[in-house]
Amino acid sequence: MQTGDVDRSQLDARFNAALTEDLIKRTQAAFTPLGEPAAFQFVKAQVVDNQIAYYYQLTAASGNTFYWLFGLDPDGKVSGFYVRAELPE
Repeated sequence: MQTGDVDRSQLDARFNAALTEDLIKRTQAAFTPLGEPAAFQFVKAQVVDNQIAYYYQLTAASGNTFYWLFGLDPDGKVSGFYVRAELPE
């Protein structure tokens, strides 16, 4: 997402359709000012609706900390992701 180069073969059909070029550009524009990731730490994984959700704490070079979550479907395809300021319950 940071470079705008997405390997769509790694996405499930639903997420591939939802991840428009406009959304990629907006996401890239939002995160570029924060700088390169400085730390990326695994927090937890859990099963949610037949998918595995992975949670990571991401610290940017700017010092901002976020939680990055992404899901894998049963076929190992990325089914979605999002970034939050706080770890969801």
